Amino acid sequence: MQSLLMSVIILFIFIHYMQGGYSTAFFNDRDFIIKAWSGGMMEVKLGKAAQIQSDNRRVKDYGIMMDHDHTLANDELKSIAENKNIELPDKLDDHHKQAVDKLKDKSGGDFDKSYMEMMVEDHTADIREFEEASTRVSDDQLKKFVKNTLPLLKLHLDSATAILKSLK
Repeated sequence: MQSLLMSVIILFIFIHYMQGGYSTAFFNDRDFIIKAWSGGMMEVKLGKAAQIQSDNRRVKDYGIMMDHDHTLANDELKSIAENKNIELPDKLDDHHKQAVDKLKDKSGGDFDKSYMEMMVEDHTADIREFEEASTRVSDDQLKKFVKNTLPLLKLHLDSATAILKSLK
């Protein structure tokens, strides 16, 4: 009975980790860097898409902010990864690629609503992950990056929420 319980617990932890959740047992700097890198690349791609596919000035401006801010954040993250000898992927992970693909054929108001909903959801998740990372990462340079990036992510969430409300 005890081994069955242990097997169930291990399976739960494994499933949680595979779904992108961070647990105390599995958190490490490398995984965080790679996931944050892919998320940043997605934000840049979608920010560029917003500048083209939206007709709404606020959404376009938000896209400009995403492109700018996440390019700078990824530049800093790339430097940290290089210092830690972590090779960064040149493509989005499957989760982030699906998000980009979901919006590629939309335009105008349809794009705006879908994009801003995605930005609220994504930045809510990012803030939660960065808050956890702030207590879990071991590298001092990465800790500083997390600490400095969190207020920016919160600003992005507040802006996305306000724009989304204005679209309804």
